[in-house]
Amino acid sequence: SLVARSASTTTSSAWPAFLAPVVNRVTDGAGLGELQRLKAAVNEAETAHEAAVAQRAEALRAHDSLTQGRSSTQADLTVLLQRRDAWDADDVKKFTRLTSDEHSLKTRISESLITREASERA
Repeated sequence: SLVARSASTTTSSAWPAFLAPVVNRVTDGAGLGELQRLKAAVNEAETAHEAAVAQRAEALRAHDSLTQGRSSTQADLTVLLQRRDAWDADDVKKFTRLTSDEHSLKTRISESLITREASERA
């Protein structure tokens, strides 16, 4: 395995090439090779865990940002709808844009929720 090879390489690289086989045999016989392989496996698992935590944090941030954007858009729509009897052409354009934005955000929130849930399972 790659981890086993990298542990052996680490052990033998500090020694001259002609001593490497002896050093590897002694290291493996004393159990140091297995300890080095375990250490490498732990380091690899730790790196994977840190990456998963970072991915989860980003998924949460993205989802929260989209949710906040949708909430703001819905508030703007509510204010606009409360005075719909006094709309002018700009208000109609704003309503159309906000409605489109709200629909888009709804879709993006659904997608981000899937990503967020997947990152929580990782």
